[in-house]
Amino acid sequence: MNTAFLDGVAETDGDHVFADDDGVLVVASDRVDEVIELAREIQGVETAQAERMRAGTSLRDELAFSAYRRRQAADPELTLRSYLRERGGAIEV
Repeated sequence: MNTAFLDGVAETDGDHVFADDDGVLVVASDRVDEVIELAREIQGVETAQAERMRAGTSLRDELAFSAYRRRQAADPELTLRSYLRERGGAIEV
């Protein structure tokens, strides 16, 4: 079995490596389908957001930022990240 080390972490023949301008992701074989599905969901959200912005929707409107600020005033623990996740607008997992 061949092993490579990425930042001190051992990677083997059974791992899959994905990379882009933002970084490198190493995924165990048994999780590849799950990760690919999540990546497709993120891509779908990003594409829909970009299309709405190209059509003239401001980022403030896209994020429903004023609604977020109202909720945050009532709940100071609320983060933009969790708010977006609730709305299906998060682009991370």
